[in-house]
Amino acid sequence: MKRGQVSFEYILLFSFVFLVFITIASFFVWGIEKTDSVEALSAKLAKTIKVKVITASLSEADFEGKIIIPPNINGHELKVELYKDPENLLIIKKLENGDVLSTSFLPVIDKVDISKNNDYTLIVTKKDNKITLTEESE
Repeated sequence: MKRGQVSFEYILLFSFVFLVFITIASFFVWGIEKTDSVEALSAKLAKTIKVKVITASLSEADFEGKIIIPPNINGHELKVELYKDPENLLIIKKLENGDVLSTSFLPVIDKVDISKNNDYTLIVTKKDNKITLTEESE
């Protein structure tokens, strides 16, 4: 085997391994971008709200929990819609076009008193076995 042939085979092998490395690295970058997407972050917010409401419903004593509703996620303004009994539903939408980002069913909610779309602190309370969702008064 000639010296030139060995060098050429080494270059081909190195190129192939480098191509595989670049391909695998691009999948990792795509995965990171997906976890930071508007849908993923709004689903995380919906899950946080749902966990607080479930915790309140399972609590045997009075309960109060606070959740900060951000003004926007990745530059998209939010609209958080909470519906009381009989729907007991949470919907997070984009404010500008109404695209639904996340939905979640909640335990029985007795009262919802929220006037803002976003940028407030949501207070989940349970008192006298009644669950109330309100925004924090300033």
